[in-house]
Amino acid sequence: MVVIESGKEKIIVFRDVYEAKKQLEKSERFNSAVGQVFYGAPFANLEISRAILARGDRKCEFYWRGVKISASVLDGGFYDRFFAHEITIVSGDELRVALRIIQVQNPDTGIFVNERYEVIEVFEHIPRMRQTRF
Repeated sequence: MVVIESGKEKIIVFRDVYEAKKQLEKSERFNSAVGQVFYGAPFANLEISRAILARGDRKCEFYWRGVKISASVLDGGFYDRFFAHEITIVSGDELRVALRIIQVQNPDTGIFVNERYEVIEVFEHIPRMRQTRF
């Protein structure tokens, strides 16, 4: 075991984990990739603006937290359910998903900016609310 002290905090880790971390810090490839991938909240609700309902690299347009984003849907099971007519998608529906956000660091400012989004898995389809007639 290795004890790592940072201010008033102490962290205890296995020695092999500590050594692996040290090796990664020396890796140029690893250091150039650090910070490039950021995972959004495990679950994100995306409102569908424009759906591309075909497998491939084309991106759907969504609203996430009030911001319009484009994202590829990488979940093959989602397309399987769609093509089997288990779900029907229209604009305004929501998808509860695992969203991956790829970020890059601006070399001048050091600020990380979102470069692209990917829907890793679709957990739930939520049809939009529709007003009914009496």
